[in-house]
Amino acid sequence: MNDEREILRIHSDWMELERSGKEQDVLGFCSQDVVWLVPGLGALRGIEEVRRFLGDQPDTVIVSIETFDLSVEIANELAVKSANFRTTLLDNGMEISVTGTHVWTLRKDHQRGRWLVTHVAWVIDPGH
Repeated sequence: MNDEREILRIHSDWMELERSGKEQDVLGFCSQDVVWLVPGLGALRGIEEVRRFLGDQPDTVIVSIETFDLSVEIANELAVKSANFRTTLLDNGMEISVTGTHVWTLRKDHQRGRWLVTHVAWVIDPGH
């Protein structure tokens, strides 16, 4: 599989895990030293800190996640993937939509023969 296709597959699998309520399983795509830049919270460093953060989140029903304007840039063993998103959630029985942008950096792990997500950052559009 070429590098861009592999990164796009990771993106697709990640989105499916979120849609199905298995958010913690996305950590299987991350490096042990992953950094998540969480809006309003700052940097979470390392897979265990991110796991605790995800475990502390309230149960949310995701109705849909749409991504668009997806871009992948690869330079040797580093890559950047970005996309805009629209996530529709159930909040007290009402659907609400949140839009924004997310960015990942990835590095090629030659020992494991795959790409690992090293940084995750997102912003929510104003008014959401």
